[in-house]
Amino acid sequence: MALTFTVSDLQRNVAGNQRVHTGTITITGTATDNGDAITPAALGLWAIDDLELQAPVNSTSAPATFFGAMYNKSSGKIIFYSTGAAAQAAFPENTTAIANYVMRFVARGR
Repeated sequence: MALTFTVSDLQRNVAGNQRVHTGTITITGTATDNGDAITPAALGLWAIDDLELQAPVNSTSAPATFFGAMYNKSSGKIIFYSTGAAAQAAFPENTTAIANYVMRFVARGR
């Protein structure tokens, strides 16, 4: 099962000719090796030009493993990666379950 992303606290703004939306993404499911897709519509956009993601944080307890997230524009996917030496061999794998993690975002697009 791939990850699902639930967006909350969506704030819609305009800067010049771009829409700049901010909010919180809640992550649930099992990570896949090549990342998990997020749609522009989930972020209130028609197209994503840039998506900045803060490091995911466990919303219910301190995370045992700290990891980061990045957006791959060409695939439209969010890719998670480990930042700790012990976790590097284990994450991201298609068996890594993620639940109750949240991350703030800034999305730019149209």
